[in-house]
Amino acid sequence: MKGRIGLTVLFALALVAQGVFAANYDVVVVRGDYPVDLILGQTYARQAAIPLVSVSRFGITQEVEYELYGYRAQGYKNAVIIGGEDSVPPGVEQDLNRLNFTVTRLWDWNRYGTAARVAISLWEKADTVVVTVGDQPGTLLTAGRTAFDFKSPILLVETEKVPQETKQAIQEIGASRIILIGNVSEEVKAELSELGGLQPTQQTQITIAKKAGNSKGLFLIGIIVGGLVIFLVSSLFSVGIFGQKRGVPSDILSDDEKKIVKELEEKSELKQEELPKLTGFSKQKITRLTFELEERDILEKKRFGKTYILILKRSVR
Repeated sequence: MKGRIGLTVLFALALVAQGVFAANYDVVVVRGDYPVDLILGQTYARQAAIPLVSVSRFGITQEVEYELYGYRAQGYKNAVIIGGEDSVPPGVEQDLNRLNFTVTRLWDWNRYGTAARVAISLWEKADTVVVTVGDQPGTLLTAGRTAFDFKSPILLVETEKVPQETKQAIQEIGASRIILIGNVSEEVKAELSELGGLQPTQQTQITIAKKAGNSKGLFLIGIIVGGLVIFLVSSLFSVGIFGQKRGVPSDILSDDEKKIVKELEEKSELKQEELPKLTGFSKQKITRLTFELEERDILEKKRFGKTYILILKRSVR
């Protein structure tokens, strides 16, 4: 209902069979009208059998605060917020702290990074991962329902590209089955195929494509062709951007990226041509890594003759 904050409680009916959680939380808090954050939160809440609270840009209403107060009185204390401060405003985190909740916020600078951070932080291991197209409307609900069925996290790709954050998350959670929802380029399919191997699935609504010759074994990508399934959501019409940008979570960076960022942290700025000597990486590798860091708004590149001046835009925490 407009002007009110919905409290959606999702409880799983069975134990998680395929996913192993890396952290235990008692409640998930998301922005109800941010579809990506909402679906990510619902997926974890359902499998962990915990409540999900959706909020708006106005924060927490008194009614919801009473519910949270009663919940905390029963001994439940660990809350996870999914989304940055432009999604779930700082006042929500402050209210939760005031109610004596221990609060963790999972976020990144874009939807691809946030999904990766949620998968890595909330799933220790997952045999299956659902991958959908972040820049293609009309896929999120299907991805959410499919993730419920497979008890898996959700990751995002672009139509023409697999973001570095998504690659890292697939590798870290050890996924051996990728279910792709949405239309992507053949290059994206091939790139996903290099990330691991699968066992066949018996799900009739999934079309299986096999790829042989991978050293890790056969890899199958399932493409969902069924219709959308509507499930419980709680949302609010709202506008506005909140909060200031904070440091980049270190666990979304690869070891090679961390090495570059460390050099930039020690200096206010440096020339790109200095990095091969400082890091031991080739010029080609430096070009690729700095390009990806620039795309993720972590560093800035300014043309300086035949090279670039590199400036770190976000600290790492």
